[in-house]
Amino acid sequence: MKKILIVEDDQIVANIYRNKFSLEGFEVDVANNGLTGLDLAQTLQPDAVILDLMLPKMTGVDFM
Repeated sequence: MKKILIVEDDQIVANIYRNKFSLEGFEVDVANNGLTGLDLAQTLQPDAVILDLMLPKMTGVDFM
């Protein structure tokens, strides 16, 4: 199963993405800030990352 990591601080937006990709058969993990997202990306090694640019603790640009 393909894994997607969503790094998004807006919980409503994150849930919309999570629900849509889960219905399509993806394994989805969500992080609500850049630092947590970076840790999860290194640990989980997802196939794709959906990344917000304006995040607390670490911006999306710094994450990249």
